[in-house]
Amino acid sequence: MGSVTDVAAADVAAAFAYKRREEKREGQEESSSQSRPRWECVQLDHHKEIGRTIEEWESNGWVLFTYTCAQLQNTAINHYLLFTKG
Repeated sequence: MGSVTDVAAADVAAAFAYKRREEKREGQEESSSQSRPRWECVQLDHHKEIGRTIEEWESNGWVLFTYTCAQLQNTAINHYLLFTKG
């Protein structure tokens, strides 16, 4: 059987290893619980709605990431705003 010093050293090493595992686990929980960026795509049918929509979303904490438009039919043009938050 080991000396008292060996047993105490083993206890300290075990406690240290346990503490490191707990800190690592807590760090993983915090990183997974942190808000990940959220994305929302808004489709608009008329270009006159773009400015109002951007102002509305940005006042709610969203940030405009990108804008694009696409002509799907001869006359219909859809506008797409991609917002991010977080």
